[in-house]
Amino acid sequence: LEQQIARHPEQISHYQMLSRILTEAGRHVEAVKVSANILELPEATIEDRVNHADCLRFAGYREASITAYRSALAQDPMHGRGWWSLADMDASQLSAVDLAAMEAALERRESRASIGGFDR
Repeated sequence: LEQQIARHPEQISHYQMLSRILTEAGRHVEAVKVSANILELPEATIEDRVNHADCLRFAGYREASITAYRSALAQDPMHGRGWWSLADMDASQLSAVDLAAMEAALERRESRASIGGFDR
């Protein structure tokens, strides 16, 4: 896989796969480095940002992971897994602003569902 990345550094899917493999193998610090590289690519998604926060968390970089989750959620406040992961770290750290943002995201989602604009 690393040879494929060297040959095709623009292929985000290779980095994503390597990050998952490293995480599953318990090589969290290495996974952080790979996931950080993903964020440098123009195709990086909100899911990639939350995955990077996960990698930071698993590597033991608690404050950096909280910052990364919050950064991802600032870009997409409707990203449920981002909220879930942040709350899972320590729900007591969620502020009134966080709770209001989650409630607003739920209301937007319910509003879209009621008018037929909700995608599954």
